[in-house]
Amino acid sequence: MEGGRPVLFDRGRCGTGDGTGIGLALAYEPALSPGGRLSVSSRAPATFTPLVPVREAGCEARAPAGGRARL
Repeated sequence: MEGGRPVLFDRGRCGTGDGTGIGLALAYEPALSPGGRLSVSSRAPATFTPLVPVREAGCEARAPAGGRARL
């Protein structure tokens, strides 16, 4: 996903299903806005995982022992 927005996140882009092509477009921008990302697995069925930074109010942000916090 380096070098710009992948076409699968374009509004109106849909695969072979009955969708309208707005779901991934709607998920993409909010995931990126706080400094996160939306990761995509290449195996079928594709899995989309939003990774969003999490901070507690009044606490210094730091990664857990594994390196990333997951919700």
